Amino acid sequence: MKLTLLHNFRKDEQGGILAFYLVMFMVMMIGGGMAIDFMRHEIKREAMQDALDRGVLAAAGNAQTAGAATAAEIAAAEAAAVSTVRSYVSLAGFNPDTAGVTVQPSISALAQRVDASANFSLDTYFLRLTGIDILNGAAIAGAAVSFSNIEMSLVLDVSGSMDFDVYDSSGTLIGRRIDLLQSAANQFADTLLSGDRPRYTSISVVPYSGQVALPNYLADEYVNFGRWNPWHNYSNCMKFNASDYTTTAFGRLEGRYQYEHFNVSAGRGGGRPSAKVPWCPDSTAQVVPLINDLQRLKSVINNLTPQGATNTWTGIKWGTALLDSSTQPIVSHLTTRCPGGTCIVDPTFSSRPAPYSDPTTLKFMVVMSDGANTSELLVPHKIYNVWHTYSAYTQKNADYWDQYYADGAITDSNGNYLPNVVRTSGDEGDVRMQNICTAAKNAGITIFTIGTDIDPNSNAYTQMLNCASTPGHFYAVGAADLGAAFASIANTIQKLRLVN
Repeated sequence: MKLTLLHNFRKDEQGGILAFYLVMFMVMMIGGGMAIDFMRHEIKREAMQDALDRGVLAAAGNAQTAGAATAAEIAAAEAAAVSTVRSYVSLAGFNPDTAGVTVQPSISALAQRVDASANFSLDTYFLRLTGIDILNGAAIAGAAVSFSNIEMSLVLDVSGSMDFDVYDSSGTLIGRRIDLLQSAANQFADTLLSGDRPRYTSISVVPYSGQVALPNYLADEYVNFGRWNPWHNYSNCMKFNASDYTTTAFGRLEGRYQYEHFNVSAGRGGGRPSAKVPWCPDSTAQVVPLINDLQRLKSVINNLTPQGATNTWTGIKWGTALLDSSTQPIVSHLTTRCPGGTCIVDPTFSSRPAPYSDPTTLKFMVVMSDGANTSELLVPHKIYNVWHTYSAYTQKNADYWDQYYADGAITDSNGNYLPNVVRTSGDEGDVRMQNICTAAKNAGITIFTIGTDIDPNSNAYTQMLNCASTPGHFYAVGAADLGAAFASIANTIQKLRLVN
């Protein structure tokens, strides 16, 4: 009997299954407990990471808003960044000291970066059954608010056709082209020079018609640097050679001459009477370099007056010259010329234009035109009763030609006919325009072009399209849509500035 019971017990497997279940249960409990510990660790890590992420973002944003520029301001901004990150870590329930929070701010006038790291530990519940009493972890975060300086030239058509009236689809007069341009350019200025942007944005205005005129103070700079040989005091337009349009540089070279001053009869749009206007624009349409004052920029824009023909190639030449570092000595000197206490150029910009290789600077040019390039005329001179073109005329004098067109010729103020001399044809102007556009693009200038009220099948359309950096940088719009075109360009520029 006893042998039978022993034999049965030996064959009974129920106890083994129970033991197996007990072992599996223990394993499952430990495994589940480990999962709980790991989950607790991840929750704590996420809390720490979130605190660091929000802290560095806030710190970088605050530093950008502060606009630190001097060494003392930068030191204060960096101390504030450290304090900001530590406060976010503390609010998340961590002790910044025991967590080993490390904050590394790197702040300058153009870029604000804050990096941070922290450590934490977690006492385990179940993992200690396997000999792991503590789980350690770490979190790192970084945030940057960086942007670029902006240098820009606004090359604006102020030829006589900008005086034309514009009507909407119902036939209602909505203003002249110049009025709509001024409204669009003012909104553009509001975007580019709002808030703290004037400290890193400079905008040069280059109005052009039959030529491009300089104010006296800028003309003096070119004379003083040996770049120009003026021979009258009526206006300040400079003659360029064909080779000048193959480069953005405008070095200290001799041989530049002053454009003759003369008036032409120009019909005005909308039934307005004809009026004599200077071929070299008057004081209402002169170049103004490197503006960063919003109200001054608007005043320059609102003062523009339509007059004369269309010489886009010289407008672009001046636009690029004011973006090229070869002009820097002149700009630097203008920052020291402060009549009435206001400097012609903000002293902040004494080192502009920056070299094209400067990684902190973006250069843009916006070219607006409402038509084709026209021929550039040359005034002849009478020496010893013989008419000569300017190339043969070397004697300096103060000749002033008050002229107008008559039957395809030029006459003086007494009605005497003079030889009709064309210095540069419209076709040659197109060649020079594309040459200077190509030189600008190759140098690194981003060119936006706006063709206003021009036929898509016209040469003017082709010239503006080819000048733009890409087809996407060309806007063909009616005058009524100039505001939308300028707004789109402003938004694109701001996006480019933030990602560079």
